Amino acid sequence: MKREIMKVTACLLLTTCLVIPAVFTSEAADAQSETQGIVELLGDKPVLDDITVNLPEVASVAVETQEFNQKALANTDGEMSIYAEANENSELVGKVYRNTIMNIEEAGEMWSKVSSGDVVGYIKNDYLVLGTKAVERAKLVCPAKTTVNGKEYSVVGTDGKQLTLKGADNAQITVSVNEAKVTRNTQNGKTMKQIAEEEARKKAEEAKRKTEEEAKRKKAEQAAASQKRNAPMSVSASDRDLMAAIIYCEAGIEPYQGKVAVGAVIMNRVRSSRFPNTISGVIYQRGQFGPAITGKLGRVLASGKATAECYKAADAALAGENPIGNRLFFGNGNTGYKIGSHYFH
Repeated sequence: MKREIMKVTACLLLTTCLVIPAVFTSEAADAQSETQGIVELLGDKPVLDDITVNLPEVASVAVETQEFNQKALANTDGEMSIYAEANENSELVGKVYRNTIMNIEEAGEMWSKVSSGDVVGYIKNDYLVLGTKAVERAKLVCPAKTTVNGKEYSVVGTDGKQLTLKGADNAQITVSVNEAKVTRNTQNGKTMKQIAEEEARKKAEEAKRKTEEEAKRKKAEQAAASQKRNAPMSVSASDRDLMAAIIYCEAGIEPYQGKVAVGAVIMNRVRSSRFPNTISGVIYQRGQFGPAITGKLGRVLASGKATAECYKAADAALAGENPIGNRLFFGNGNTGYKIGSHYFH
C-alpha cells in the first residue's frame, strides 16, 4: 500500500510542478530527461528508498522552472519580430529583445501567440526558450538580483523556501524568500508605434544635444574672443596721448561711458583683420575719423587740450574695459547700441 502511495505522489508531483509547455517537444524532452530518475521509479521494479532520494531533485527542478510557467525567454542576442498572425508575411506588430520574458498565450507546433508589455502577436517557437533552458539563459541575459541590508546580491539558487545569494566578494548567504525582493533587468516587448515614438524622441534629444553643444561652442568662442578683445594693451606715451585726443575730439561732451566706448571702438579695430593693427594706423586710416581729416586732432595734440577724464577713458579702454562688445563703428544715426548721443554698431 505504501508503495502505491509513493507512485501516486510521484505522479502528482510530475503533473503539477513540472511546468514546461508540452507543445515544445524539445523542451519537453529536456524536462523528461531531467526527471528520468523519478519516471523510472514508476516502472515494474521501483524501490521505495530510490523514490525518496529522487523526489527532492525533481522538486528542485520544479521550483527553478516555476518562474517560467506559461512563459518563455527570447532566444536572441538582438531583437525579434512579433507578427499579427503566424506568418512572416503578416503585419509586423512589435519586437522583443534578448532579455524579454513573454507570456505564452497560445502554444502551437511552429508558432506561438505571446504577449509582453503592450505587444501581442505571434513568434516562431525557435525563438523561444522554455523551462530549465530559460532558467539557464536568464542567468546570462537578465540575472536575478536582490538587496539585503543595503548590499546587492546575485540569486544563485532557491529551494522555494530559501534563496542562496552571492555577493560581489563571492561570499554566499542564505535568506528566506520572504526577506528579499528579487528583480531581473528585463525589457518588455515594444509595439511598432512605441518603437517609432522612441526613435523620434531619440532624434529630438540628439538634435537638442547638438544644439546645446553648438551653443556652448559659440559661447566659448565668444568668451575667448571677448577675452582677447578685452585684453590689456601696453602702448607708448604718444599712443596714449593720441587715444585721449581722439576721445576728446569725438566724445568730449559725452558721458564718461561714452568716452570709454569710443576708445573701445578703436581697440576693437586694432584687433580686427579689417583695420590696421596699431592705434595710430586705425586713427589715421584714410576716410575714417573726421578730426584726423580736418586737422582738429592735430591741434588738440599740439595744445594738450585733452581732459583728465579723456585720459582716464583712454586708460580704461587700453586696460580692456569695453561697454560695446565687438562693435566697430559709431555715429549719430538711429541704429545700434546707444550711449549718450552716439549709436554703436
